[in-house]
Amino acid sequence: MSLPLVFTYGERKNLRVTNIFTNTIDYSKQLGLPFTISRLLGLFPYDNYFNFCRFWYIIGIIDVIFQCVAILMIIFFQTYKHMLENKTEISILFTLTFSLFLQNFLHLYSQYCGEEIWLKFYSYLKYYTNSNRNVGITWPNIIFWVSFSMSSVGLLIRIIILFVDNIKSFIMAFSFLYLCEASILYQFCVYLDLLNIIMKEINHELIAINDVKYGQEKLIALTDSHSSLIDLAEKVNLAFTKQMLVICLSTLAACTGGIYSVINAAVCRPTVHVKIIYRLEDVIRSLFKIFAIAYFCEQLGNNFNVKLFYLLKKSIGMKKNEELVFYCLKERNIKFTAGGIINLGYPFIASMLGTAITYVVVVIQFSSC
Repeated sequence: MSLPLVFTYGERKNLRVTNIFTNTIDYSKQLGLPFTISRLLGLFPYDNYFNFCRFWYIIGIIDVIFQCVAILMIIFFQTYKHMLENKTEISILFTLTFSLFLQNFLHLYSQYCGEEIWLKFYSYLKYYTNSNRNVGITWPNIIFWVSFSMSSVGLLIRIIILFVDNIKSFIMAFSFLYLCEASILYQFCVYLDLLNIIMKEINHELIAINDVKYGQEKLIALTDSHSSLIDLAEKVNLAFTKQMLVICLSTLAACTGGIYSVINAAVCRPTVHVKIIYRLEDVIRSLFKIFAIAYFCEQLGNNFNVKLFYLLKKSIGMKKNEELVFYCLKERNIKFTAGGIINLGYPFIASMLGTAITYVVVVIQFSSC
């Protein structure tokens, strides 16, 4: 059974890899509860068959409008009544809140424009179900529930500990936006996990070809699949690039602000143990989030072009198929970026931590307790 790809490589229309299913299956059980929660949060306006649903899209718009109104009210009351003494901390919290709202708005817009991607995702799920294979979406579910649990626990900590500070509305809205962020992160990781599964299968099938002379059509079909997979990965990157940029920048701000608050509370205000608890929780959540993004982006590396080149090199008729040779030379691959500015991977984690620690050290040196 061929992979359910609908793109073509070159002009070989008769060899394109296509799989069409006529049966209708409910795949909500495969996706699990996280997608249902995403719908309720207004961040997944699709039904169980990945058809665009106006009802859930309207729910998403209402959620975004509610978030906007809530943020404006919070900014007004917090600024007017001066409930927090530290203006730097107020600025950091408001910046993070606005960035979380912005990523929800951008994600809802990209969902409206990215129906084609979800339909492709649906075809992959049908392919793996009809071929009795395990979709393998395990790590994204674990990441979602860990992130969701951390946000929920953080919400409870803030409500209980900060009850006497009379800023419950701000804290609840802030933590609710973190729950929305967990949903966006889950959808991105699900995409990358499925793409990685298919990429590994394509590479495995390529290695399994022993005789190039009698496997030319198979090679062309696998090349079609690989080219189509790269095209789809680029579309996924384009659909999530703005959200990832906001998430990366807000993570940097949250990590920097959290480290600063922990050090400031521990050194300058030893009696304020409450702030250390919930700020430390912010730092842990930020690091977990960026590690999850980097892990899945790094996992999608592939050596398809190199393996195809060595396989063709064994064939005496290598020069007869110039299209495959040309595809090897193109070295098509995918690198996920945030807004085309930040390369998502492990190096970004090191850069973020280095920037945050450097900034905090400089600020602490020039501040007086």
